Amino acid sequence: MLELMNRFGDLKATFDYKRRLEKMQEKASVNPENLVFQVRMADILTRLKKKAEAIAVYEQAAQKFIQKNLFAQAIALKKIISRLEPARDDEERTIVLLRLYQQMLEMREKALISEQESSPKGTEGASN
Repeated sequence: MLELMNRFGDLKATFDYKRRLEKMQEKASVNPENLVFQVRMADILTRLKKKAEAIAVYEQAAQKFIQKNLFAQAIALKKIISRLEPARDDEERTIVLLRLYQQMLEMREKALISEQESSPKGTEGASN
């Protein structure tokens, strides 16, 4: 009896996730630039045990985050992908993550330099 109740609970949860997936797919198609919808869609696919589809959606979202110079988000998605996909080549994954970290640090450094160059220099001669 307990096993039957557990199966019914699993079936109900699957149905709920399928409805959520349909709604999220609709939102994602209406707002393709909103990457949050893409990530949520991949999360739901993961819960439905559709790992290959989820990985593909996570990967597309990660690439779009990279194009928008949002490296922290891309790194987070790459880590999720690494957890979902059994390690085939840990060295390659490490290299990808290191490149993303490096790009993120370079962008932060450029932003800091730009910010310092554009800040007012009015305090240098005021103390004499």
